[in-house]
Amino acid sequence: MAVLPVLAAAQQTAYRNVDPQEFESIIADKGHVVRLDVRTAQEYADGHISCARNIDVNSTGFKDSVLKAISKDDLVAVYCRSGRRSRQAAEILSEAGYNVVNLDGGIELWLSAAKPVVKASGWEKREGDPVMGNEKLGTCFDVNIISEGSAKYNMYFSWRPKRAVAVARSEDGINWTDPEICLEYDEESGWEDNLNRSCTIFWKGKYHMWYTGQARGYSKIGYAVSDDGIHFTRVQSDPVLVPT
Repeated sequence: MAVLPVLAAAQQTAYRNVDPQEFESIIADKGHVVRLDVRTAQEYADGHISCARNIDVNSTGFKDSVLKAISKDDLVAVYCRSGRRSRQAAEILSEAGYNVVNLDGGIELWLSAAKPVVKASGWEKREGDPVMGNEKLGTCFDVNIISEGSAKYNMYFSWRPKRAVAVARSEDGINWTDPEICLEYDEESGWEDNLNRSCTIFWKGKYHMWYTGQARGYSKIGYAVSDDGIHFTRVQSDPVLVPT
């Protein structure tokens, strides 16, 4: 007789099915929840929940792909078209040690509840606050990001309050270090009262930066180089390109 409760417990799902309203509330916590669309790539492109990752549950190596892409510290919010494939995925992920919630009824029920979806266009804007710029930093613009440097992402940008070009670094593209000025304005030059619109590349062991100097209503292009990607030296005092 003692075997029956054990069998009943084994048949219980290790994940939780939720309706669209609760699913929407759960995925609002972007810092700790990963949205996972387990449909095909074409279904995903036709319309998906914003910021969802796409790993087809019927693809070869589904579990391994998830293990590589998603931490077990995160809650996985999974969905498909009707809920059938997502239940299959939820079972696989639960057995692998993930904490999972499943959108019962899938994206069909999500849409019938007038919840939003986005279509794949190659780019998707991150929800929430900007990743760089606040009242303390002031205006930050003209972004140029390269992979070469001390971090995965190395962002060069125009720092308007400082009238300079600065660099900040990030490992995830969201959380950035405090900016460091890498090239300052030079009012004595006659053409660099403000610096902005830089373009930086790493080539032949050096960082090369082309930037815009502005003064007296004119913009001119300057050129500077660096060994470390932080401290740049002008190649010459005159611009390398001027309007004619």
